[in-house]
Amino acid sequence: MQNDFGTAELEIAEMAESRFQTLNEEKIAELLNDKDSKNTQKGTKGSRLIFDAHLQERNLIRKPATAKEVATVLREFYAYVSTFCLF
Repeated sequence: MQNDFGTAELEIAEMAESRFQTLNEEKIAELLNDKDSKNTQKGTKGSRLIFDAHLQERNLIRKPATAKEVATVLREFYAYVSTFCLF
């Protein structure tokens, strides 16, 4: 029985050593880029295109840079979408 216990401890130690791999920067970037599902990425891209079209229609050539500018533009955009777009 003691041999079996010793073997189990050895297997656990080997698992612990190989369980956590070292990732390089490229692999980390790939994981972060793929963190959202493909459908989420497509939905986000579509929403971004709609928002960009709104900015262009409102003649906002320069995209908002500060948090306050973004909040103002998003507030207006939300009001517009809520009022005129029926999903």
